[in-house]
Amino acid sequence: VIRSAHVEGAEFCRVVAQQASGVRPGYSPLAKDAQAALLKAAVLRQNHLSKLAVQGHGVDRHLFALQKVAMGILPTSTGQQNGDRSRLPPIFLDAPFTHASTWRLSTSNPTTVWNEVFNFGPVCDNGYGVGYLIHNHEVLLNVTAFKTSKETDVDQLARAIDASFVTLRQLMEESE
Repeated sequence: VIRSAHVEGAEFCRVVAQQASGVRPGYSPLAKDAQAALLKAAVLRQNHLSKLAVQGHGVDRHLFALQKVAMGILPTSTGQQNGDRSRLPPIFLDAPFTHASTWRLSTSNPTTVWNEVFNFGPVCDNGYGVGYLIHNHEVLLNVTAFKTSKETDVDQLARAIDASFVTLRQLMEESE
């Protein structure tokens, strides 16, 4: 998983969410410089994990490939194939594997200098697809979901992402 969850990212999110949720007894806000340091640690960890995934060291890549081979879909297969699910070993049919293979948030970033538009769809009925392009002075986003889903709200997710970008920008400007 190239956009892996990790302790450093979770800690940064927890601290920023606490800042936004208001004051309660025993709470003392963390200084902007300390928040920025947590963000830097999360980014460094993410970069490290991304490099490992690109080199083939992400566990999901291996399991995905083994599942497809077990179904009779080989790297040399042509066209879209469903494969034979009856051939799957039990590990690919158990609840934890099935749950881990259902991504409610699926993202993709094919940034190039010539690419200005990109769409990306959800990979499950109740999920979101977020395509994004990172350019020198902007990040372009496209948030999608199936219209038939009663569990998704594209506008709400887009507003939340926008608010997150504003929070990150303020944090970085205030900690410089």
